[in-house]
Amino acid sequence: TSILNIIVLSSTLLSSSVFALDNVAYKEARKYQEMSVAGDENATNKAFDLFTSLVESNPNNALVLAYQGSMETIKGRDAWMPWSKMGYVDAGLDKIDKAIEMIESDDYQDEKQDTQWNSITTRLVAATTFLKLPDMFNRFQSGKDELIILLESDKFAGAAIEIKNNAYALAIKVAEKEGKQGDVSKYKKLLQE
Repeated sequence: TSILNIIVLSSTLLSSSVFALDNVAYKEARKYQEMSVAGDENATNKAFDLFTSLVESNPNNALVLAYQGSMETIKGRDAWMPWSKMGYVDAGLDKIDKAIEMIESDDYQDEKQDTQWNSITTRLVAATTFLKLPDMFNRFQSGKDELIILLESDKFAGAAIEIKNNAYALAIKVAEKEGKQGDVSKYKKLLQE
């Protein structure tokens, strides 16, 4: 698994419900994020900078912090020096960990956003990032744990089809890696078109 495919969320996943964030800035950040995930190294810094601006103007928004962290891990993909690669990935993972801590806080609320939707999507970004990292980062179990929490959440039942499909696709990858064919079949049946 390479860092190249850190986030495999569909392009429509987050475009419809952007709560009270600056919709134009958010969509632009997502556009560059998608280009970066597809391998466009020139888009990586732009996406990171845009998410950094969104974090600065929305400090209580766990989702944009998770995206900023995910983009920083992708900067690790694009760095030349091994110590730079590790530094970017570690810094990005720290941001994602902080985003998870935010949504797990009993008082997590941001009047600018749909907190329920935000926490579901934050977990999906975290799980996807963790599960796509090379094994040397020891984040497979953390990614699997986040995915399980997401799938078992009461909030997940009301999630958009795109979010559910991305979570099920991740669950299929985890089950395949663990050789659990029964789970592969179960999650393939849950995928919706």
